[in-house]
Amino acid sequence: MTAPWHIRWLKLEDGPWKVTHGAGIKVALLDSGVGKIRALTQERVRRLSHDGEPIEPTDRSADSHGTSVAGIVASVDKRILGIAPEADYSAFLVYGVDGRPADFRVKAALRKATELAVDVVCCTFTLPQADDELRSAIAGLAAAGIPVIVSAGNSAQQRDEFPETVPGLITVAAHNPDGRLLPNSRYGDWTTIAAPGMRITTWKSSGQEDPLFSGTSAAAPLLTGVVTLALAQALAVGGEAGRDAVKLALADLLVETSERRGPVPLLAAGAFYDAAVAMAQPKTKSRSRSKSKSKSRN
Repeated sequence: MTAPWHIRWLKLEDGPWKVTHGAGIKVALLDSGVGKIRALTQERVRRLSHDGEPIEPTDRSADSHGTSVAGIVASVDKRILGIAPEADYSAFLVYGVDGRPADFRVKAALRKATELAVDVVCCTFTLPQADDELRSAIAGLAAAGIPVIVSAGNSAQQRDEFPETVPGLITVAAHNPDGRLLPNSRYGDWTTIAAPGMRITTWKSSGQEDPLFSGTSAAAPLLTGVVTLALAQALAVGGEAGRDAVKLALADLLVETSERRGPVPLLAAGAFYDAAVAMAQPKTKSRSRSKSKSKSRN
């Protein structure tokens, strides 16, 4: 069976997947919740309320948004395997009953993610306003060394304070199989990187396959999955110090290893992964060679 195009683009089968599938890394997903489907087991994907309490599997969006996002990274079904299926996921429900993310829920989930000491946070939504409390929650994650990956948004004419005006985020635009940005993908000098985001095969909350999931809400979890693989291998080769070094330098590593084809750097997954693992390797301490002075003979 031919792998989906984004798996081939990322070169996972001949690269990271030979050594890791994300084990040992904790990821927070903030979205509309995750439905009850076989591909997203409770063992790997904990369904949580915005304040971190366990809840029944549910997806409050009309289009299975949160389930599709989780499927990209966490699916254990070999027909559509997630990018990092062995990581541990906390899926926070931050949508209200109106089917949209609620500011107070987002803030609470971000604070809980800090408390849980996750390794990376993925937010697949934008917010029109970003008040001081939201900025403080993001700053708290940064102070804890936890990177936050955010969708850039899919309305080119719309301006959202989150993520545009909030410092310290890794903001992701979406590109097609030719490496061109999607027409509706937002970007600007606040955008960190672009990742595959067109027709990413994943799951619906009904348990059916969705071969058409597109936009920056597909690109952000895809990048999160690649980052999770890199952090897992960094942990394997360099321990917690190696993993944390990669987390601290994550935005710079992504940009420095990227491909430059247009207004936004494109994720070069293989180069990024290799650079992250190299950074995590324990540094060999140079041994000072103390030369004993020859005693002069009388």
